Formats: sequence, structure tokens, C-alpha cells
Amino acid sequence: MTPVPLSNSTRSLRKVTHVPLKVSGDSGGSGRALLKAGYVRQLGLQPGEVDQVIRKYESSHAAHLADQEGNRKQQTTEPENRDVDSNTASLESVWRILEQFEGTPLPSTLPPASAFADIYPSQLIGFGNALTKVRQARLAELSQRKPGDSEDDRNPNSQSGGAATPADELASATNLVSSSAAATNAFKANTATSPIGMLNLERIEMTPAGLERGELVATIPLAPKERTSVVKQEWSVVGDEFATIVTDSLCNISRTGVAENSDLAQATSSQNAHSNRLHATAGASGGGCGFVTGSVATAFGSQGPESASAGDSRKHAASMTHAASSRVTQAHKMTISTAAGPVAAGDDAPLATSSCALENPSETDPMRVDYFKMMRKWRVGLYRYGLRLTYDLTVPEPGAAMRADYSEMEELRRVVQEAFVFRENYLSVTESSYEALCIQHGVPIPPGPLPLWSALSASGTVGKKHGTDGSSNNIFTTVTRIAVPDGYAIDHVDLTTQLSYEDHDRRFDVLGCADDTWSRTAHVSNVFPTLRGLNGQQFLHGRTGNVNITHVSGGFQDGSFQFDITLKRTEESFRRWRASVWNLLQEAAKAKHHAERASKQARLAAIEARVNGVDMLTLRREENDEIMECVLRWFLGVDFEFMPGRTGNLSKNGSGSGLVAHEAKVSFINQAIDWENAVFFLHGYFWDVPQSRSFLRSLQHPDATRQAFLRAGAARVVLTVRKGYEEAFTWFAEHGDMSASPPSPSGYPYMAIARQIRAYDSTNYPGIPPAGPRKQEVSAAIGDEIPQAVTTTSPALVEPGSGPVSIKVADASGFVAGGIAVIDSWERGVNGENPTGIQESQAIVKADKYTNTITVEELTHAHDGQKLPFPICQTSPKGLLVAEWFEYTPSQGTMISIDSDVRTIA
Repeated sequence: MTPVPLSNSTRSLRKVTHVPLKVSGDSGGSGRALLKAGYVRQLGLQPGEVDQVIRKYESSHAAHLADQEGNRKQQTTEPENRDVDSNTASLESVWRILEQFEGTPLPSTLPPASAFADIYPSQLIGFGNALTKVRQARLAELSQRKPGDSEDDRNPNSQSGGAATPADELASATNLVSSSAAATNAFKANTATSPIGMLNLERIEMTPAGLERGELVATIPLAPKERTSVVKQEWSVVGDEFATIVTDSLCNISRTGVAENSDLAQATSSQNAHSNRLHATAGASGGGCGFVTGSVATAFGSQGPESASAGDSRKHAASMTHAASSRVTQAHKMTISTAAGPVAAGDDAPLATSSCALENPSETDPMRVDYFKMMRKWRVGLYRYGLRLTYDLTVPEPGAAMRADYSEMEELRRVVQEAFVFRENYLSVTESSYEALCIQHGVPIPPGPLPLWSALSASGTVGKKHGTDGSSNNIFTTVTRIAVPDGYAIDHVDLTTQLSYEDHDRRFDVLGCADDTWSRTAHVSNVFPTLRGLNGQQFLHGRTGNVNITHVSGGFQDGSFQFDITLKRTEESFRRWRASVWNLLQEAAKAKHHAERASKQARLAAIEARVNGVDMLTLRREENDEIMECVLRWFLGVDFEFMPGRTGNLSKNGSGSGLVAHEAKVSFINQAIDWENAVFFLHGYFWDVPQSRSFLRSLQHPDATRQAFLRAGAARVVLTVRKGYEEAFTWFAEHGDMSASPPSPSGYPYMAIARQIRAYDSTNYPGIPPAGPRKQEVSAAIGDEIPQAVTTTSPALVEPGSGPVSIKVADASGFVAGGIAVIDSWERGVNGENPTGIQESQAIVKADKYTNTITVEELTHAHDGQKLPFPICQTSPKGLLVAEWFEYTPSQGTMISIDSDVRTIA
């Protein structure tokens, strides 16, 4: 008896398959208005540059574009393309539009993005190349200019005041050349690819479908009448890695303690998250769509079970569930032992332990007891339940706004770990600078050094008149004592004498002095400046402390003398003063450094707590908000601000708010885009500017997803357009216009694709629950009557009819009356006049599995399956069944068999 699947125990996982579309045909100059407007803003046009391009390159460039435009008009003969050519902007209008972007105009004064809708990409690319040449010529001129030969020097009427140095001008010119060249190359690449794609909404359903006997675990032989004790233990050796990945990636509360170890849905989610972590290009997504399957670019066509995207999705989903089932099987271990105690298989606690006593009742025959794993069988179905239009764009530095804290933390760590170094030069402490240095370091100003020069004098009287007793020759010896102050040394000595007259010679001789100090004139003052010593140097030069000057005099009645001593501050004295001031400054700087380091340590701890102390759900919401901000800036321009600084304080009446200025666009974008199903793929740090790569590589966060987001140099964002907004959003993205009604798709391939995707979703998935984070429950009253999705083909030729029409099919099993049949494939009959093709949905009146006939209420179109059988799909709220397979995981239980036939044991 075949077991009945437990449909009430079905586990469900959401996934999507993204399919980029290749667009055939050329839309000429129409469309991509937002991309063109963003490109012109990236050029950073300076005042007068448009006129320079016109004057220097207009003849050759304009002639080339005119020939190109003329050739295109001659080649265009289709009526649907004539309107496009007639609306193509002329060169003169292109110049006038570009001139409005020169300088730094207010965003409100710029032309709308729709002004670029009819401009050929080749016109803008040609202008960008010409602008790069103009800027290169300017850069070459600045590079050859000599220092000091600036325009301000040559032009006396210049009003710049010399604010821009030649180095600044050269750097600015280099940046302008780089920006125009990079923007032009990026614009070429973007216009060569299609931003339009589609997202197949899918769901993996895993339903328990019974239990089966698994592999042989142990065999216990028993001899006749032998008795033994058996201990059975079941173990789970699943590491924390998988539970952590599931919790981190899906932002769910951990249920490891209560969830069954063999839950295939949990293991599949964990396996997918683990696989994404191992790939550098792993994607992240919003809350509703689950994991993503990529598919190769293709033209729009059927997205049913036979499509290439369905094949890719089947392979990806099947490989994921196979790997998850294998990991669960490896994680679940069982030990069966006849020893006295349990046999440990690791540090994990056993899930279940049981023991029993076995006895062979036979007295003559041996017996064998076989233990088998009990395996749970899962029926896995891959359902496709919806199709959405996507718009693909790439934004730079998605985590730039979040890096401010990490940049500050890096700077704080550098400062905290930096040892104290007093960078003030010792020799910078001088008499003229020390006061300013003290003020700079917040130190009370100490007394200054000793004056460089000082003076002393010593005088006295000599001669007979003063009662000096001498020899018969009237010779007198006198000692004059001088105390030199601390910090000074004698530089030189001046002598002044005044001696009275006698009959014989007078003398006044300073011992140790080489100068002639005799005086022969009565009462005449004699001055002897800068006495010289016997060694050829100045007398007493460099002497410090107490100094005695001995002089010999005689031959006069009355006399006087005076030593005028000039003192100079010693170098040692100045060094001591300089060292005291420098030490004072150093101690103040050290105290300030320690205080700042303590403050920065507290700041660092606060930032780390704020950054790392955020729950994972908040982290994901923050990342989605940053992606939303990047997308808004992509659509509204890099100059979009909620409150531009140049408008001043206008927030009181709201007139200066960037949100008010773009209110209609912001509202439309948020309504048209399903942010919960937006998907973004992170590109590595090497997509950022080279100067930032070292910093990005060093960024670390305990949450691996946030770390990858912070390190990303760019992000590819796949925006999912809400159902019903396909045409309006495509028209807005291509023409930047929300007011005009979307035109006929003739001549606009993206508009045609948008209408086809909308029609296909409405036709193929009627009654399917919409995509979103919450599952739409089906009423229990009609749950048993809802048919399952099933697919067959018909080789017959069927004509349209207003009454019931019978269709011969290959297999009518599973089709039920009351269901909805989707007849024929999408691509049949699709053309410009009929974007929906001949595919149709009809109610099933009767289904006969014996004659393989399906009868529907009516047919609108004829369907021919004679050359190529056309498909017929029966829809259900589950969606179209794309693939179905079985998986097996171990269950908590054991099958026991006595004397099993070894030929039947797997």
C-alpha cells in the first residue's frame, strides 16, 4: 500500500530565478533617459566647457554625427520607427541642454530627465570624448607651466586673489579628465546591455511521503540460548555552524532545541546559506524571495516547465536539497553496542538512548538481529507561481554611509595604540618662542633665562696718601676680590686708572695682564679697554665664581683704579633653563595625551558597542535601507538631498526640502518597486577606488553578511517591479516621465517586453497568491477541491469555438473538472500587434483519463499541435509544477529484523 503524503506537514521555502533579457532591435535615441541624465551629471561640466567643445571640435564631430543621423534616416523605412527619428534631438538642442549642467546649478533649475529621452547615445558619447580631449589639452597646458606662471600672475585683473595654487589647478584638471573618461566608458557599457529582466517566483515544497528502511547499522548474532544486553544511542553531530548560518541569514529565532534534526527545509536553508558564504559573488536579498538562482540571458519566451530558466532552477533546487539531505544523513549517527556501558561518539549529548535484553529462544539454531535506519521519504516539488519584471542597475559603495563609524574606529585604534611621542623640538625653545609654546601647551609661563650680558665693577685707592706702607722704592701690592654671579662668566675686563705725579716713574701693573699700564702723566685718567692676558686671550675670560685680581703699584702720592667687568651668560646656564622649560612642556603634553587617549578609549568602546550590539534583523533592515537610498540617488540624481545645504534654513516652510521637490517621484518609486523582493549582489572591494581598498580589506564585523556589505565596492541591484506597474515603471525609467501615458510598444522594445511580462503573469498564474513575505492561506472549505498543477501536451489541430471544445491530449491524468487550463505556449503568435499571443486560459468542463481528452468551455484561438505539440497546463494556487523528486533523511527510529535475507539488504 502506497503511503499517503502528509500534506498538512508540508514545509515550504521561497526562491526566485532571475533571468536577464536580451533585447532584439534598436530603439534609436529613445529611452534610457535616467541613465543619460546621470551620465551628464557625472561629467561635472565646468563653466564654458560646452562652448569649448563646440568651438574646437564642432566641425569634425558634428559632421560625423550628421552623417550618422542621415544614414540612419535613410535606412529606416518601417512606419513604427519614423516617430522615433522625427523626435530625435538636434545637435543644437543637445548643446543647449548640456549648457544648463555647467557649474553648480540648483537641482530645481536643471532640465528634467525626460529632456534626454530622444537624444542618441552616440551624441552623448561623442560629446564625452570631445570633452575629454578638451580637458586633456588643458591638463597638458598646466603641466608645462612653470612655477609662479599662473593665470592670476599674467592677468592683473583676476579676481581670484590667488586662492588656487598651480598644484591645485593641476590636481583639479587631472580629476576632470579622469571623471569624463570613466563616465564615458561606463555609459558605453551600460547602453550596450539591457537593464530589463524577469524574476520567476518559485517555491520548494517538501512533504513527508512515508517511512522506508534504510541502511544496515548493526548486526548482533546470538548463539542458541545466548542472552546479551544491547544499548542503542542516536547522536547528532551537527556543528553550530549550520544553526548559526540559518539564524543569521534568515533572521529567525533559533529553533535548534525543538526542531527535528531531520527537518529537510531547515537543512536546505542552511545548505544554501553555507554555499553563498563560500562564493565571493554571493547575493543578498530582501525578506520575501528567499535564495536566488541565476540564469543566462535570453529573449522573452515561455517560462513554463520547458524553459531554460526552469531547467536551471530545477538543477539548482535539486542539487541544494540533495546536498542538504546528505548533510543531514551524515549528521545523524547511531551506535549499537553490547558492552556494559554506552559508547560515546563525541561531545554531543545523545538524542535518544534505549537498552534491551536479547535472548535466542532456540536450543539448536543460531539467530541474527539486524538493526536498520528508519528513513523519512520526502516528496519535493518545485512550483513556479508568478513572473515579475525586473530592472537591473549597479550602484557604487552601497555601505559608504555605514563606514563612517569604522573609519572613526580605525583612527581611534591608531591613536590609542600610538605611544606618546613629544614632537616639540628641543632647540625650538628660545627666549623669543617659549612664551608662545607655553600658551600652546597650556602651561603657566615660567621666568625667562638670565640676560645674555651683565656687568660688575670693582674700584679702590692706592698710594702713600692712603697710608700704605711700602719699601724704599714705594712699591705696593693690592688684591681686588670679585664675585661672579651664578650663570655668568667673565667676558672681558676694562681698567681705568688715575695716578698723581712724583719725581720718579709711576707704575700700576696687573699681574697676569700683558698690557702696559704705566702712567706718566700727572692726575690723568688712563683707560685700558679689554685687557689681554699673557696667553693672548682676553684677561680673565671665562672665569666664574670668586676671582682675585692682584695688581702692583708705586711711584705716586695718590691714585685710584676701577675694573669694569663685562659678564656673559654661560651656555650651561641657558641649557639648564631650556631643559626645565622643555620638560615642563613635555609633562603637560604627556598628561594631555593620556587624557585624550582615555577619552578616545571610551569613545571607541561606545562605538564598538553601538556597532556590534545590533540584532541581526536590524542589520538586514539597515542594509536594505542603504540599498534603497542608493537606488533613489540613482533615479533622482547624486545631488538629491533631503535638505540641500545651499538652500539655507528653509525647512520651516518645507520649500527647501529635497523630498518635497521629488515628492511625486519618491512616492511613485516606492509604489512601483517591491522592496521586499529586491535582490542585490555584492561586488568585491576591488571595485572601489584604489585608495580605499586597504581600508575595506581590514573592515571586520561579527556578522559575516554585514562585513561583506561594508567591504563591497559596488552592488548590482535587481529591482522587482510590482504587479500592475510594469509599463508605468518602464516608461519612467526609459523616459523619466510620469505624467504622460505609456505609448504603444511600437518602436519601444522595453515597453513591449513590459506588456508581455504583465500579460504572461496574468495568463499563466490566475489565482496564484501574490509574492510577499507572508504566505496567503487557502480557505479550508475549498482546500480539498483545488486541483493540483499538472502538465501535458496535445498533438491535435483544434479550432476555436464558443461552446465546449474537446482537446485530445497525451495524458489527461490529474486534470479535473472545474480547474483552469492554460492552453499553448507563450511564444506562439506573439508579435507587435498581438503582444499576448494565442495562449489562453479556459475552465475545464470534463477530463477523461481513459480517452485522454480534456474538454474546455470555449476556445478563442486556433491551436495546431500537428507539427509541434502544444502544452496544456492545469493551474492551482500552488502554481505550475516545474519539477518533482524525492529526498530521504534519517528519522528518530530504528527498524529491527530477525534473520533478514542478506540478498535483500541494501
